[in-house]
Amino acid sequence: MVEPTIRSVFAQPDSESARQQWRRVADGFRHRFPKLAELMDEAEEDVLAYASFPAEHWQKIWSNNPLERLRACANRRVTYVSRTSQKAVQSL
Repeated sequence: MVEPTIRSVFAQPDSESARQQWRRVADGFRHRFPKLAELMDEAEEDVLAYASFPAEHWQKIWSNNPLERLRACANRRVTYVSRTSQKAVQSL
């Protein structure tokens, strides 16, 4: 659910639409995933830097690195919670 929603930003036809979609996506996650929304707020300028170039160059300069960063952060947190839960169960 998260990744396809974030990818919708990159399907926008122009810079302004991409920025508006980024804000809508971040605001949509804010209630359910507040840390993700905060991370998106911090990363907005870096992720949308491609939009300052002419649209015909966008596909060549897009990077999935910010998405990978978000995914890695989420995976680290899930792994930590999982390990912590396992240790708690083992100590019973």
